[in-house]
Amino acid sequence: MFADFKRRVEENVSLKNFAHALEQHWLSGCVVVLAVLSRVFLLKVIPNTDVPEGYGPWYDEIIQHGRVRAWGREISDYSPPYLYLLSLCSLLPFHKFVNIKLIPLAFDLWAAWLASRLVKRFHHEGPLPILAGTFFLLG
Repeated sequence: MFADFKRRVEENVSLKNFAHALEQHWLSGCVVVLAVLSRVFLLKVIPNTDVPEGYGPWYDEIIQHGRVRAWGREISDYSPPYLYLLSLCSLLPFHKFVNIKLIPLAFDLWAAWLASRLVKRFHHEGPLPILAGTFFLLG
């Protein structure tokens, strides 16, 4: 049983499989970069009031009262897991606006990946899984 598992692992790690995976997934990487860049561009072009009026004060409250202490305070009308993620993002060395926007970006990327995996269950070959993730991410 172990020998069979070892043989399958060795087959999957071969250079040929790596080259094939790289060939298939370079497009996915380009789509992710395009999605991130488009969001950065749109944040500069379209005025955004949710950070200064909504999430920004929550973020400031977390910084002012301490990341863990702020969890027990009534500082927002969102569920506690969002505040935990906001506290975690406040540790990053980026601007407040970027740290706040990283949370939805991460979940958008995850949801696009899930969409592509779902489509891949029914369409094993071809570009449909990547297109599903792309349309979800850029839509």
